Amino acid sequence: MFLSIGYPVDFGVEEKFEKRTRYWDAAILLPNLLFLLFLILKCGSVIRKLQAGNSPVLRAFTLLVYVSTLVNIIRCIYSMTLSMTDGLEQTVDQTLWIVIKFFYLTAEYCALTFGLLFGHLDNGKSILVALMGTLLVSIPHTAVQVIVEMKIIDN
Repeated sequence: MFLSIGYPVDFGVEEKFEKRTRYWDAAILLPNLLFLLFLILKCGSVIRKLQAGNSPVLRAFTLLVYVSTLVNIIRCIYSMTLSMTDGLEQTVDQTLWIVIKFFYLTAEYCALTFGLLFGHLDNGKSILVALMGTLLVSIPHTAVQVIVEMKIIDN
C-alpha cells in the first residue's frame, strides 16, 4: 500500500513542452482509471447486492473504495497538469497525498475492524462506532504525518 512510500519529490520527471510530467503519477493514474472503469461497469451489480443484502458493513466499505479511488485519480490528474514549480502547487499536491494516505489508512483499519467485529456489526449505530474507533487512530496518525511532511516543526 502507499502508507510507507511517502511523497515522491522528483522521481521520474521529464521536461516536455516546458511542463514537468512525472511518470510516478502516470504509473498511479493508469491502474486507478482501470479500477474506476471496473467499478463503473460493475456498479449496477454492486447496487443490487447492496440493496438485496442490506449489509451496512458492505455499504460503508464500498463507499470508502469509491471515494479513495476518485480522490487518487483527482490527485494524479492535478499533479500531472501543473508544473509543481510554485510553492502553493507543491503544498496542494502534498496535501492531496496526505488525504489519499488518510483514506487508505482508514479503509484498511475499517476492513480490519469490520473483519474482527463482523458478527457484532448489524446496524448503522455499530458501524458508526466502528468508524469512530477507526478515526481515533487514523486522525492522529495523519496529524503526525502532516507535521512531518509539511515541515511544520522545523529546527
